[in-house]
Amino acid sequence: MSEEEHDPQEDPGESAVRMRRSLLGYNRADVERALSERDEAVDALGGELDAREAELSELRQDVAALWLAFAQHDRMLRALQGTEPSPTPAPADDGDPATERSGAPESDEPPAPEPPSVGNQLAELDEVLAAIEMATQTLERTYADEIAEGAAAQDIEGEPAPEPAGPEEDPAEAGPDPEQRDPDASGGD
Repeated sequence: MSEEEHDPQEDPGESAVRMRRSLLGYNRADVERALSERDEAVDALGGELDAREAELSELRQDVAALWLAFAQHDRMLRALQGTEPSPTPAPADDGDPATERSGAPESDEPPAPEPPSVGNQLAELDEVLAAIEMATQTLERTYADEIAEGAAAQDIEGEPAPEPAGPEEDPAEAGPDPEQRDPDASGGD
């Protein structure tokens, strides 16, 4: 009874290395082999995660650029429609009359810029909105895949998967906790 095999009922996610047992514990060569296989798997996953992070970073930059373009188009449309709030001039710090005169506009209305046609702006805005929607859907799919892979990896390792974080609820909006209600107010005996 110098060597006997480990439980024949191994988890499917476990390493294919058989852990043989001797009188002093597990066979050292088997343990080292299992650890080296695990390290290789961790390194492979680390490389994959780095690639995913780079891809996510690029997608985030794309979405930020699209939002910037959207904001610019939105400002241009508001300016064309006349709904843009007027910019406030910066106050003069030193009280010099020459600075105050140069900083203040001579008339109440700013000079009207030569705006491009509204139709072109709306067409470009539709393209920007479509690109933002597409990038948002790509990010959502990427995060959903990443969460699913993380949950599957945790299930394989034997750890329970974390509960997905739902929308946080404000306790003030949720109303009183049913356990904290006054029993006399509920109309009970």
